[in-house]
Amino acid sequence: MREIDDKMLKQFFNDNKNEVEDNGFSERVMSHLPGKAQRLAKLWTLISFLLAITLFVILDGFQIIAGILRNVFVSLVQNGAENVDPKSLLIALIVLVVIGIRKACSIA
Repeated sequence: MREIDDKMLKQFFNDNKNEVEDNGFSERVMSHLPGKAQRLAKLWTLISFLLAITLFVILDGFQIIAGILRNVFVSLVQNGAENVDPKSLLIALIVLVVIGIRKACSIA
């Protein structure tokens, strides 16, 4: 019974099939899909990232970071934080770096 119904439905739809003229509709839809915008966004992100890396190197970013870390260490020592465990500072630094990297990756 089910096979007969399936055959009848297929026959009905095959007999009553109507073709609708496209008139360039598919081409217009394909041209407006977000593929180009996504490629442009990725290119813009890459250019911005390369510019940031270049500026970091040109403006001695490593020296600035080293100076900041040195100042933090000196202020810790001067303010009586001799009992600070270096392992704790290292763990805190690693956690901050990992959080920063994850945040930077989530933007892309």
